[in-house]
Amino acid sequence: MATQQQVAKHLGISTRQVRTLIKSGVLPAGTKGPDIDACRHAYLDYLRGKATGKVTVRSDTDLDGEQERARLAHHKANIAALEEQQLAGSLIEIAEVADAVGKEYAAVRARLLALPSRVAPLVSAVNDTAEVRGVLDDSVREALEELVADSDVPDTDA
Repeated sequence: MATQQQVAKHLGISTRQVRTLIKSGVLPAGTKGPDIDACRHAYLDYLRGKATGKVTVRSDTDLDGEQERARLAHHKANIAALEEQQLAGSLIEIAEVADAVGKEYAAVRARLLALPSRVAPLVSAVNDTAEVRGVLDDSVREALEELVADSDVPDTDA
C-alpha cells in the first residue's frame, strides 16, 4: 500500500489529481491506501481510453444537460411553492416581521420606562415591604395588560 503522495510521484501527477481520480473511480482507493501497481495499471487504462475517446471522466460539479434541466425545474418548483405560500398568507416578508417586532418593542420599552414615575407616589406612601411588592406587581401587570390590549399579540399569563 502506498500514500497518495507516493502514487502521485510514481505517476508523475499531483496529489490533487490523484485524489480527483480516486474520487471519480479511475484509481482504486484501497482500504489501507491505494496499491501503487493497481493505480499504475488503472491510470494507463484511463489514459488509453482518454486518447481513443472511449473514456470521459466528469468532475462532481459538472452536470449534463438533462441533469441541469432537472435541477432548474426543481428550483423553479421550489420558488413557485414559496410564492404560493406567500400569496396564501402563510409566509411573510422578514421586513414586515422586523417592523412589527420593533413597534412592539418600542411600546414595551415606553411602558416600562413610565413605571417608576407612575409607581413612585404609590410606593412612597407605603412602609411595608410586602405592600410595596404588591403595588409594584399590580403596576407591572397593569402595564402588561395595557400592552396586550393595544397589541395583536395573544395574552400569555405572565
